[in-house]
Amino acid sequence: MKRKAIIAVVALVISGGLSIFAQTPEFNIVKPSTTGVPGEEVRVMKFDPAGNLWIAGRFYFWEEVGLAMLSADQINHQPLPGGGFDTGAWRVWSSVHHRIPSVYINDIEFGANGVIWIASDGGLTRFDPAAPTEEQMWFTYTAANSPLILNDVRSLAMDSHGNLWLTNVSVQLSSGALFRFNPTSNVWTQYRVGQELPWTPPWYNVNTVYVGADDHVWLTHSVLGGMAEFNGTSWVLHESPYQMDAMFADLQANIWVRTSQYGLFKWNGSSWQNWPTVGGTITMTGLGKDRDGVVCVSTWYGGVYKMINDNPVFFFDADNIPRNVIARPNGDIWINNYGGNGTFGTVRHYTASGQLLRRMNTFNSGLPDYFVDRITHDSTGNMWFATGEAGLSRMLGSNGAPNAATHWRN
Repeated sequence: MKRKAIIAVVALVISGGLSIFAQTPEFNIVKPSTTGVPGEEVRVMKFDPAGNLWIAGRFYFWEEVGLAMLSADQINHQPLPGGGFDTGAWRVWSSVHHRIPSVYINDIEFGANGVIWIASDGGLTRFDPAAPTEEQMWFTYTAANSPLILNDVRSLAMDSHGNLWLTNVSVQLSSGALFRFNPTSNVWTQYRVGQELPWTPPWYNVNTVYVGADDHVWLTHSVLGGMAEFNGTSWVLHESPYQMDAMFADLQANIWVRTSQYGLFKWNGSSWQNWPTVGGTITMTGLGKDRDGVVCVSTWYGGVYKMINDNPVFFFDADNIPRNVIARPNGDIWINNYGGNGTFGTVRHYTASGQLLRRMNTFNSGLPDYFVDRITHDSTGNMWFATGEAGLSRMLGSNGAPNAATHWRN
């Protein structure tokens, strides 16, 4: 307990030192959850329309969570002299400093004017990174102040009209619904099992929502089989005995669906095709496509496969629990490891051919440990941290603000 107390005070003094020339000193708390990849789990990863990379990370023991951005000008691979690579200047909004309502962030989606929508077990949060005040930056819709049935929001998707689709469901309850929310008009439309949605009660807990390029809305259920499709007017159920999870559309408008127990599925508009296993496992953990539109599938133990002529062909190994495959315009591929099976959540950067360029996690992108043994600063103003389990770290030229984009060398 004594050691932890010393660390907390040291972090405050560091930030005060960085702001020493201001008229009124401003203090900051520097932790692994406020720097770099801000969690041992990387729960979500997406690119925004401007090409910035966003992730959500969680430290489960410390009960802290952060939303982190690596800006578009930091995305390219930069080797360092003598070996290694630059992990970039991450900007972090952490629950240590901000009103993130839950450590369980389930999804993010990008709206108009730079607004980011966050789905968590604490509600639907509107986050405006450019807002001048904390009150304008964060607002969370819950069951207490909106039509939501529960606080928990699991999945998000945006249609071309600016409507936000969300699944309002808890992993612990059989209740729930799908909502369409228009942020401009503040109009909520509810869709429930046994009413608008074509499944049969008493299981109301829908699962994941996806919006295709044609604005058709696709929905899976947490318990019941099949996938529902909404064409803008009515819903239809594409029946299957198998419970399904997240969906992804390819360039031919086929809908690919991953499952945790039944392998991989493809809906071609009239029938299902199923691969009960891919790479020897029944558990699919992510979907995506490469620059050429070839569908890629991530599997539980790390294998990533390309679906070539409907056959899974091994692409590369991405370690435990890799999630969705994201291809960039230059062909590079990004994948996040959720974290688990004895491994840390990781952001992985590959070439188009599958060569690993960078592997970024809490150890190499920010303050790597909650237990700091020694600190000092050099003549150029950089801070140095010595930790017992994570080595020596240098914080490069930050102004000390909680959300400053900051480079670290570990």
